[in-house]
Amino acid sequence: MPTFGARSRRHLQTLHPSLSSVLEAVIQDVDFTILCGRRGKAEQEEHRATGRSQVGWPYSKHNCPEPISMSSNPKSGPKTLRGCLRRST
Repeated sequence: MPTFGARSRRHLQTLHPSLSSVLEAVIQDVDFTILCGRRGKAEQEEHRATGRSQVGWPYSKHNCPEPISMSSNPKSGPKTLRGCLRRST
């Protein structure tokens, strides 16, 4: 069974509790890494300047105190995080 690594755990702790709960359930079936959780002002503006985000601070869903958005990357295999989240909603 897949588990979160240290970096993913750090990002997971910055997310809204409801999103964290969903991701804890998903990791049991799909191996993925959480690349980003909450973003501070400097990080958000860097993402916007480099084209990785279309909005600036504080308008991203990554910028609220308990974000309802995160960035992830599946590690391998046929299952994707996007497909799994669609099935769970």
